[in-house]
Amino acid sequence: MGLRMLKNVGVPSDSGPIPQSVELSTGSEGLQAVEKSAEGTYTHVAKLDDFVYTYGNGDEGALIDNPSTMTADLLSVTDGRSSETFTVSNVGITTYYSDASDTPDVVLDIDNVTYTDPDTGTVSVSTGTPIVVNDAGVMVSGTIEVQGSNDAVLMMTPSTSVENSFDVTFDGESLGVMDCSGLTADIALE
Repeated sequence: MGLRMLKNVGVPSDSGPIPQSVELSTGSEGLQAVEKSAEGTYTHVAKLDDFVYTYGNGDEGALIDNPSTMTADLLSVTDGRSSETFTVSNVGITTYYSDASDTPDVVLDIDNVTYTDPDTGTVSVSTGTPIVVNDAGVMVSGTIEVQGSNDAVLMMTPSTSVENSFDVTFDGESLGVMDCSGLTADIALE
């Protein structure tokens, strides 16, 4: 009932260790939280299998030849009240700076993330072409693809009409613009 493994991997240097990666897994029982209420006692469980975050280029900033990566076999959360389990699996994400200048673009490449919800089913998310965000925080290119278990495909590309928003299509037909301009935040790949 707890953390099975947390491992920080680094290399020595004169100024202290330079972080290379973090590895994290829970045991087969996961992390458990017990809820006691008037209705009863419920155990909620979170599991994480083989999560690895690799710092690209140590503390110098991730570049395309040495990107930051995040992988995980499984993250699941089971609601003790409903016994429903929600999962994220097969995670493969890469991020890096476009160059070593003072104002580089940030690149996000999602190889795969699979999400499963007991009510709505399974979807897989990937970037057909990596998402690129410029130094002003504006998405300038890339495509996010969401494929359902029924092979339906939702595609989102940076909007040409509304900054930090997506033009959305479903199975090739336009659904309009999804305005994400209120969600902008600083992105750092340190």
